[in-house]
Amino acid sequence: MPIIRNIKNEVGAEVRQRLNDITDIKAESSQAVKVSEEANIKSQAADGRSEYQKERLDMLIANGEQPSEVVDLRKDTDGVEHATAGERVASDYTKVSSQLTNTDQKVTGLNRMLNGSDNKKIMSASFYFWNNLTINDNVLNKTYTLDRLKELGFTHITLCILLQCRDTSTFNSWGYDYTLDKFKEMVRFIQDYGFKIIVKFHPNDSGGNSIYKNNNFPSDPTAMFSTLQKCIVDTIKGNDVEIVCLANESPNITENYRDQWFQLINAVRTSNPEIKVTNSPTFWDVEHDTCVFWDLCDYIGGNIYPKSTDEPVASINTITKSMYQSFDNQYHYFFKFLELSKKYNKPYLITEVGILPYESQTFDPASWSPLSNVYNEDVQYNFYKSFLNTYMNADSCAGILIWSVTDPNFNFIGRKGETAIEEFNGGNTV
Repeated sequence: MPIIRNIKNEVGAEVRQRLNDITDIKAESSQAVKVSEEANIKSQAADGRSEYQKERLDMLIANGEQPSEVVDLRKDTDGVEHATAGERVASDYTKVSSQLTNTDQKVTGLNRMLNGSDNKKIMSASFYFWNNLTINDNVLNKTYTLDRLKELGFTHITLCILLQCRDTSTFNSWGYDYTLDKFKEMVRFIQDYGFKIIVKFHPNDSGGNSIYKNNNFPSDPTAMFSTLQKCIVDTIKGNDVEIVCLANESPNITENYRDQWFQLINAVRTSNPEIKVTNSPTFWDVEHDTCVFWDLCDYIGGNIYPKSTDEPVASINTITKSMYQSFDNQYHYFFKFLELSKKYNKPYLITEVGILPYESQTFDPASWSPLSNVYNEDVQYNFYKSFLNTYMNADSCAGILIWSVTDPNFNFIGRKGETAIEEFNGGNTV
């Protein structure tokens, strides 16, 4: 018995020591976050001072002789010689500011992992699924793609399903052109890689655009909801789907017909009692404010592509500032999410966001076409860096669905966009 007691005491002492070590690490992490936040505030304040000093140095040099010390000052530590000393100072400031931002996000990612909160946030990559397309049809190397998403810290895969309107004169009948067996096969394949499943329904016309915009309304709402309900329930029933987005950018039906939505959501929950429900409205219209069934959902959803500037390569700081502002007469997206989350006492889920890696694309990230002819992955990197740090770090954020792995323009795999995502998650998370 004394031997057993001694062993228990030794083990207990070791456990207590491990717990103390973890407590010390968390305390150090919290202090690092505080220091990083203070550094970021000082960096913002230094922004204006840096520009002033640059202009002052340029003026002095332009109006006088240049001693050897000033000439030497033009060359930075990387061996790059700048046109003026002022440009050297501005370049150094940009590098330091970028390093501070990277440090801030790495510390945030570390703190998130230490506290276990990273497991509470949804990070999903979107895939198309219609006409029986599989991952093998969508992605050149399916194994590499799913393995890489896992390495980047993704927890879910979103299957975006295009529903077909069978009668574009009445808008009353919906159907799908895939087989349920093929859908089930795809779900199982993705789950074998350890991902959870989100299904996002797009009631669209043949061109891929949402049909319930402009003046398109169902002539018989009861008939329309009957076929829409069948499509959704047929697809999710018997499959381990965690979240379903009932519609995508369809204001003419989400702003009306509350009774029909109540019945549809009840049918969805009956077919899968554990499923969570949301809607995917556009955030550049008023659909997010006028959706009639937010109180019946588990998340406040929304597709957002916040604009900032038409600069060729907007800096992380510039894009981050725009996240908190109204741009081009649009809503304050971030604060609107917080407002709706508080109003309905539900977390928000970003159901779409993305950007093409082309210069000036930050002026309209939602554009399917490049806004310039200059391919530049720094645009995608800076956008995701600022977006993730703004939206995902809010307590009321449940997660994000990034658009889209299967679109060759929006894709971030193998580009700098994936680097921003990996850095946000604290590095390789596997």
